[in-house]
Formats: sequence, C-alpha cells, structure tokens
Amino acid sequence: IEERAHVLNFSADTPAHEAVCRNFLVLLHLLGPVVIEMGLTSDEEWSALYHEATIDSLSATFRALWFLLTAWGRVSTE
Repeated sequence: IEERAHVLNFSADTPAHEAVCRNFLVLLHLLGPVVIEMGLTSDEEWSALYHEATIDSLSATFRALWFLLTAWGRVSTE
C-alpha cells in the first residue's frame, strides 16, 4: 500500500477559499437536523454555531488547512 499526503490551503484570498467554505457551510446546514435529532445540541446552539462559522469564514483573516491522505494498492492475485 502506498500513501501520499496532501494539504489544501483554503484560507481567505486563496483560490480554494470560496468553494470549500461554501461546501462546508452546506454540510453544516445539512448536519443540523441530524445532530439536533440525536440530542447532541439544541436548535439554538446549532444556529449560533452556523452563524459563527459563516462570519468566521468570510473574514479577511480566515486561515484554514485541510489535511488529506490518498492511499492506494493492489490486491494480491495469489
């Protein structure tokens, strides 16, 4: 098995910033009903978190890195 590490910088003013942040906020929006139904948080707490994440991601000083790992290999034919 081989591996290769990758880092995606999606800080403010980087090419990936807008798309990654937009997708992350969509993910938060979709996860809201699930975590609320599971009793992990309240609707009010989740709304506050979503609002804070939106404001933070739009800040000119926003900094973020996403660490990824690609792994591949072959299944033995023996």
